[in-house]
Amino acid sequence: MKKILFVTVLLFCVFILSSCDYPEKSFQALQRENIPKEVTRNFQLERGVYAPFVWTSDSDAIVISGNEAIVNQKDEDVMVILTATVNKKSETFEIKVLKIGSPLSSREKSEDIAVYLNETYNEIDGGFLELPNEMNGIYIKYQLNLAQSSYGYKIDNQKTYLSSSFRASGEVISIPMSFYDDIEMVTGSEVYGAYLGLIAQPLKEDDPFLLAVQEINVKNYQFTSNLRYTIGISNLKVGDIIEFGTSESFDVNLQLNRNEYFIKIDTNKYEIIKDFRDKTYEQGRLTITIDGVSKTIFIQMYM
Repeated sequence: MKKILFVTVLLFCVFILSSCDYPEKSFQALQRENIPKEVTRNFQLERGVYAPFVWTSDSDAIVISGNEAIVNQKDEDVMVILTATVNKKSETFEIKVLKIGSPLSSREKSEDIAVYLNETYNEIDGGFLELPNEMNGIYIKYQLNLAQSSYGYKIDNQKTYLSSSFRASGEVISIPMSFYDDIEMVTGSEVYGAYLGLIAQPLKEDDPFLLAVQEINVKNYQFTSNLRYTIGISNLKVGDIIEFGTSESFDVNLQLNRNEYFIKIDTNKYEIIKDFRDKTYEQGRLTITIDGVSKTIFIQMYM
């Protein structure tokens, strides 16, 4: 009985001590960049990850209802101070409510653009998906990552072009977007961040990138069984050369990152100089560039 009581008291003490840290953790997790600086319409406030925030306002220009900030525009701009509180810890935020008749703030324009992009562009299915780099005076930057091998892309002044990937059918990719109200993207010009969700369909049989992989596959390396999304090379040993062909129609770049196992001979050729650790596989990336668009397919190597 005493042992059970001791354990109960101990757990209670641990709970009390951990709960005392909740305010600090909630403020650490607070995404301050999601709190607008200027508004013309209602917006949502964060609830709090570890403990709920209690939001208050010092003006009826913004009325708090739970986690919704209800905006009441006036005849003139009004500076409002919102306060987030957890237990006895608080933090304040200054927000300008723009006067009646004001255009949307840059952030609000950006939010609407993010909604439009996600409703309008939802799939990459062969060819090019053309994404705008500017809308309604807001400049859009897509944070693209070729190493994901989820799509090919190129960018010019007006458009960003995405195309289908080597990877599995119907893969969902999430592309971070940043919105700016200044084309130079100077410090402080970023007004909002969001994500664009796309389904990246696989390459069709006659896709030039797939044909290119087949053309440069001079060692007759095998695609994996799950269609064609990874090139597998097996039965390797020290001294073997991993090499892919070249072409006048496109550029080829093979990247193997583990310097202790490989020595680079050329942009598309490496020699194995050491056994892989525990005879397990190593991974590389083969990037093909056609007309300024690059796509990457993974290489799996086994000894």
